Amino acid sequence: MAGSDPGAHLSSLEDKTTDARYRSWAAPTPRTGDILILDISEESIKRLEPVYGRWPWPRSVHADVVDYLKADGAKAIGFDIIFSENSTRQEVDAQTMDELASFARNADIPEVRDQLLRKIGLLNPGNDDAAFVSAVKRAGNVFQSSVFHADSNDVLRDRHLAADDESSERIASAMSVSAMPRGAHLRSNAYFNATVPFSSLAKASRGVGHINFFPDRDGTGRRHHPFLFFKDNGLAYPSLALAMAMHVMGADAGSARFEGDGLSIGGAALPLLRDGSLLIYYQGGDIMRDASGKEVFSSFYGHIPYDQVLESKDMIEAARGPVLPPGTFRDKIVLISAFAAGLSDLRPTPFSPVTPGIEIHANAIDNVLSGKFLRRMGRVYEYLYILSVSTVVALICHLAGPYPGLAATTTIGLVLTVAGWLSFEKGLLLPVA
Repeated sequence: MAGSDPGAHLSSLEDKTTDARYRSWAAPTPRTGDILILDISEESIKRLEPVYGRWPWPRSVHADVVDYLKADGAKAIGFDIIFSENSTRQEVDAQTMDELASFARNADIPEVRDQLLRKIGLLNPGNDDAAFVSAVKRAGNVFQSSVFHADSNDVLRDRHLAADDESSERIASAMSVSAMPRGAHLRSNAYFNATVPFSSLAKASRGVGHINFFPDRDGTGRRHHPFLFFKDNGLAYPSLALAMAMHVMGADAGSARFEGDGLSIGGAALPLLRDGSLLIYYQGGDIMRDASGKEVFSSFYGHIPYDQVLESKDMIEAARGPVLPPGTFRDKIVLISAFAAGLSDLRPTPFSPVTPGIEIHANAIDNVLSGKFLRRMGRVYEYLYILSVSTVVALICHLAGPYPGLAATTTIGLVLTVAGWLSFEKGLLLPVA
């Protein structure tokens, strides 16, 4: 309640002015067009169900997509999906049984025999994992997702939340694909458990990055943690966005340095807050109105249905023109996420309360590659700024009287609001409320 948190109403108002500034200054950067998002939507699932069955699909499907993207020239591929366990035995429904029986009756026809063998192969979960791992290893530019959970505060309340020694070793092994030395001065909580990709997939991938979401007090996501810490092993593990951006920049984990209040990566200097987080400079979306007049979020990033990639692959193999023009993914950063109902990762952002989580990762990558960051005044400077303004206003009111003081206060308030609005475009977040 506001009564138990003095100034909460001002903080809430400040957040609203910040969100208004985000919307006002939203604009793509020169790197926005380099990021593409592959959507596994409800429509994709329905269109592919006759071929691959119900979701989740066999992982050989993702292997085919990775092969296609790599062959088409994708610079980096990131899955916003966690493959934490090996595939389990596939259920065989009545339709699949009928198809297998039909194929078997006509197995003397080479094309039908190939389809029969393919269907049988899809029923073997081990083959699915092997195909996916092999495709990821061949590509050499695929990144997987992980999620950290159970921080030090959680473990103090319940020690059973921490991973046991065997799990800790597996987690550290999976995440160490791209770890960097910890900055000793950073006040960031350590985590004691995590969900990571299964071992062979993690080892085959170029890197593994966390996709944790860190909302502000009002539930809106305005910050991104470029790295998180696991237990006390002295290493910082990057986010999916940071790991992919570093790969595209040609910077490995060993080149990253914590310097002062920031993180230096290649030619980019990321301005960090005291807790190690980074303010996201959202530029990847706009607010439009649909036919009913309702506000809807419109992304600046290109979105492509997942099934179009698979359809293009099949058409190329059939010596026909693909749905997607050759080179669609050349030199692109490709993010893959599930948008179907029940699968989608929807998050509140300054643009919409139901923004796909993949948009946050895309914006974070865009920030690092374009060098476009949002900085906040240091706490001491912010206090001095507010104190100075308050002192000036108080003196004017005291010396000039109430009516001139009111006019001066209004003028100063307007000037500072305009200054806060204009400074945002330059990457500086000044307090307004």
